[in-house]
Parts: sequence; C-alpha cells; structure tokens
Amino acid sequence: MDKDIKSDPKAVKAFKDRWENSITMSRVPPKTLEAFKKLAKDEFVDDYGMCLRDCLNSFFELKQFKILFFNGDFKLVKKDGL
Repeated sequence: MDKDIKSDPKAVKAFKDRWENSITMSRVPPKTLEAFKKLAKDEFVDDYGMCLRDCLNSFFELKQFKILFFNGDFKLVKKDGL
C-alpha cells in the first residue's frame, strides 16, 4: 500500500528542505550551461552552489575594479598615489 506523501511528516519535511535549498535556472544557453557544469566539476567537485558563489564574487570584484580604475571609455584612469 502506498502511503499518501502529504500524510507523512518526514516526507513533507524532506521535500520542503530540498525545495527551499534548490535553484532552477531556465533559458541558459547550452554552451554556457556546459561551461558552468565543467567549471563546477573541475574546480568545485560538482558543487554548483559554491561555483555560482565564486562566479558572483568574481563578477562583483570585476565590477568594482572597473569602477575604480576605468572611465566610461575603458581607458585606465590614473589615481592619486598609485
């Protein structure tokens, strides 16, 4: 006899835990998805969460670098003391 999942508190908790800690990305170009999966496998032992975190950190570091050192024309801006 199959038990109704909704009546099993352990199954409900397991489903909620998995759902709350998951992410779904759609409309990702195939080559981008393939590159992301390869990066996750090679550098993060298939840990997609840590790979995503590293990608976001790199993005924000690059963004900050651009703000600090480049003007709108991507010409290097000389800062005082540097």
